[in-house]
Amino acid sequence: MDNPTFYACILSLLAGLSTSVGSIIIVLAGKPRQKSLDFSMGLAAGVMLTVYS
Repeated sequence: MDNPTFYACILSLLAGLSTSVGSIIIVLAGKPRQKSLDFSMGLAAGVMLTVYS
């Protein structure tokens, strides 16, 4: 369990599943409003900055 390759594979799988869930939500919900799109882009930018720090 201390293998870094194992952790990298698990994190890659988690990222792929998150992308799939997000795309399914968009397909089912239809075109998002501009306000919700702005909010989600700001949230994504905040998460990326937090991970980078």
